[in-house]
Amino acid sequence: MTRNGAYDGPVGLGFLKHLLWHILGKLLVVWNHRRARRSHAINDCLSAGGAQRIHLAPMPSCVPDLNQGVLDYLKRVELGNGCCYTLPELRDELLKATVCLRHRPSVIQSFTREVYPELAFG
Repeated sequence: MTRNGAYDGPVGLGFLKHLLWHILGKLLVVWNHRRARRSHAINDCLSAGGAQRIHLAPMPSCVPDLNQGVLDYLKRVELGNGCCYTLPELRDELLKATVCLRHRPSVIQSFTREVYPELAFG
């Protein structure tokens, strides 16, 4: 699910419902959309039981460890020794690599442990 532009409350709520529908278990959603985080609709959803599965975490102002971990993994593992000749080709390969990364929760959790040590990952 992609969107150009900001996630306001109703769109953010739709996004969270989309995640709940498609992904089983508990979710960590790192959110840098202040307007959506403060939405009454989202807060009502979390209060009504959504918080049992969703933990909304604010994006830290500076997350070099998280960013660097993800980038290093994508370059070293998913993109390997590939060579792209154009920016659109690089964008396509990067998109494919991020799709692969989505299916490796243990790898993603390893990036977030240092940034969010207070969260327990099962």
